[in-house]
Amino acid sequence: MRRSAAAAAAAAAAVAVRPVVWAVAVGCAVVCAALPRASADEPDDPAHDPAQRAAHLAAAEALAKDAKSSPDRQKHFACGQAYVDVYNREPEAADNDQVLWAAVTCFTDGGWIAPAIISLNVLGRYYPSSKLAPLALRKHAGLLVEVALFEKAADKLEEYAAKFAAESDAPAALIDAAHLRRGLGDGAKVIADAERFGKLYGAKRPADAAALALLAIDAHEERGDADAAVRGLRAYLAVSRDAVGADRHAIARARLAELLWKKSCPGKTADRLCATVVRERAAPLRGKPAVAKASVAARTCGTAAGGALTAVARTPTLASEALAEIRALGAAGSLDALVPAPPAGDPAAKDARLAALRGAYARARLVEADAELEAFLAMSFPADLDFNPRDRAVRERSLRLFNGWVTARNAKGQAAQRLYEGVLALRDGASTIAAAARLGQLMQGFADTLASAPIPRDVRSGEFAADKVEAFCDKMTELAEPLAERATQAFTMCLERAATLGLASSPWRAVCARELAQQTPHAWYATEELLPAASPRLPILLEPVQEVAGHDAALAEFRRLEGAWKEPDCRRVAKAFEGASARGGAASSYMAGLAYHRCGLAGDAERAYRAALDLDPSHAAARSNLAALAYGAGRAGEARDGWSKALQANGKLLGARVGTAAVALAEMVEKGERDPGWAKLDDDARYQLATALTVDDARDPRLLGWMALAWTEAARRVPARHGLARAVLDRAGPAAAASVPYQLALGASLLGRGDPVRAHDAFKKAASLEPANLDAAIGRALALVRAGGRNDEARDALAAVKATGPRVYDAQLVLGVAHARLRKYDEAEAAYAAAVKTDGNRPEAHFNLGLVHIGRGQHAADAAAAKLAFGRARDAFRAAADRAGVRADVKALALAEATIAERAFAAADAPVKKP
Repeated sequence: MRRSAAAAAAAAAAVAVRPVVWAVAVGCAVVCAALPRASADEPDDPAHDPAQRAAHLAAAEALAKDAKSSPDRQKHFACGQAYVDVYNREPEAADNDQVLWAAVTCFTDGGWIAPAIISLNVLGRYYPSSKLAPLALRKHAGLLVEVALFEKAADKLEEYAAKFAAESDAPAALIDAAHLRRGLGDGAKVIADAERFGKLYGAKRPADAAALALLAIDAHEERGDADAAVRGLRAYLAVSRDAVGADRHAIARARLAELLWKKSCPGKTADRLCATVVRERAAPLRGKPAVAKASVAARTCGTAAGGALTAVARTPTLASEALAEIRALGAAGSLDALVPAPPAGDPAAKDARLAALRGAYARARLVEADAELEAFLAMSFPADLDFNPRDRAVRERSLRLFNGWVTARNAKGQAAQRLYEGVLALRDGASTIAAAARLGQLMQGFADTLASAPIPRDVRSGEFAADKVEAFCDKMTELAEPLAERATQAFTMCLERAATLGLASSPWRAVCARELAQQTPHAWYATEELLPAASPRLPILLEPVQEVAGHDAALAEFRRLEGAWKEPDCRRVAKAFEGASARGGAASSYMAGLAYHRCGLAGDAERAYRAALDLDPSHAAARSNLAALAYGAGRAGEARDGWSKALQANGKLLGARVGTAAVALAEMVEKGERDPGWAKLDDDARYQLATALTVDDARDPRLLGWMALAWTEAARRVPARHGLARAVLDRAGPAAAASVPYQLALGASLLGRGDPVRAHDAFKKAASLEPANLDAAIGRALALVRAGGRNDEARDALAAVKATGPRVYDAQLVLGVAHARLRKYDEAEAAYAAAVKTDGNRPEAHFNLGLVHIGRGQHAADAAAAKLAFGRARDAFRAAADRAGVRADVKALALAEATIAERAFAAADAPVKKP
């Protein structure tokens, strides 16, 4: 049936895909299924002319041929638009799938993502049986990846693998989908993709199936399903070593050993040991704990400085299986020989694989050493010793028990020590710190057992009991003190290694700091300062210059002054536009506002923008720039509403898109990832930036950097998303990589992944590109502080820029930390006070101020000064806990530290009390 001319015209108007439609339908560009389409039931169009359609198609093909060899993006758009016009003139033509595909090719070749996606939506919806359908679906997924809409890209890739499983690239699509799901933190879909791949392609592509199985194993572990993870690893190990590589086979064996060892502990662990701990914090002003002064009433010589660790029996079968896997790993040969030769042109590939293997091997060796340590801890001090010289048999029995215990414990301790030292020799960063921590715990455990050893009954009774107790405890002290000293050395080495390797955030580093605080609380403090996240803010962009008919001179002067505006220039150019507003209308008033805005003349700019809106209520750019003024004045809600209205009028406004994302990201930082509204803000920020990527005709190179920042912020909740942030950065070309947003995003991502050294390099490059950039300075300082030992450089990095805008608080906070770690307490206190003045509702500065007072108290010259400092610390911690909306974990930490400070306050008071 043919349609009437009127019906055909109406249908064509409904589906016409023209530049104005791109402007108002950009939300559809990334989410909706397709544009409207004429109904097949409408009557035939008697005006249909095959010859005319052929002529239009030939014209489109000529434009395509001309555009193919041209770098002019407008030519590519023109050819794509010409093909869309052909489609719109006769939506029911049998070959329209080819027409739409030709339009997609033109648009994508020119980088016009929004119209390409819309054209693909139409093709996919109305031509599902086309021979081009597989190609279109794959292209659709690729474009969604290009604008970082990874969730939707994964949907399309999975759809492709389901519909076109026989296509040669279907396995690759499913692999890509699984990796995207892994980055998104969607464990259930990772597992489903891996299982599906194994069923469809596992027999022909065992290596790829095994690699996806590892992703699924990660997902099982994260979901707390250790049994499924163990099954997965066993299945992986059943695959030929030749298929996956001997090194990866060994890594899987090491992971299996770790999992089995973890499962073998029937209860909770203490520092990853299957043990219970009873810990009493040492008094803050007490010297090195060893053995208490002898007392006839005492039943032990002293208390455990590091806490009493008591081993808990593991499930024997699981523990044995874990250790058997480690023995098999040790029989595999030299690590270097297990790693295959690198592919041509990629010599670093072998180094990366060797590093991964060394790390897994070191962690497995830690398990083996921990088994010896737990056996060491299980050897309790012999009970009911009696060294009464009047009963020779009893005394000799007690001596045999005691000497046998010492010999056996020494043997176990030495075996564990050798294994931990072997881990140190592997020089794997994180495992090195863990091994140092364990050596400290080993030595401290032996010292604590001796220090808290029960005093035999015969020693505590009878004639000369006091002398006998003193002699016994002196002997225990003689044995315990060297061990305690070696423990201190090991814990200190642990902290030094963490600083050298840039692993200040390692949980093992926290163990060492805590144990040193137990041993020598007058010199060490276990709690680290609270630091801000490396969350650079998005800039607020103004909408661009608009042409004003008949004002060529004013426009030329405006463009000449860009980058070098001074207030007199702004006023002069603005007046020129305002004087001609009767002729130029809303555009003249808008340009006057933009001139005022360039010099920060907010009141004058607002007046001019409002004049533009009075003349033309639909002037979206004026409304967007008014929102920017509101945001700069601290009215974020008003700014968000203004940008929303501006986008309703013109969806292509880059400033409004980026501004809306900036508001969402700032709220994410403020609320924290545990807030229930955080996920919606995360989605909104990334959606706005993705849409900006689809509609930005100028292809602003900064957009990819801003999108990577959004994904980095999202990684605070799902760490795997750091990989997606890096995927965005990897797509950037040289122009984007040379931009400040790219380097800021790279630095933030690296810092979030625990690589402060490389993060510092990225932030430093951003600072070299824009010396006054506060985000770059804060990022540099954060990286230097977290790398450890570079606090003076961190201080200098912040001193080099002027702290203005919303990140003043963060800058002062990091500056305070740098001063505090240099023990410049007055300067640290001043920085924290400045942060509190900027925003007294945030808890970090109050908390860190408490640590400054703790430091002062620990190094006070007398008890009175210590008492004053500890009292101030207590008050500061309480202030941190009392902030409105403080996160529960921060509140709990602040209250715990307030209690510790209160104890320190009381202990400091004791020496000055009158007898």
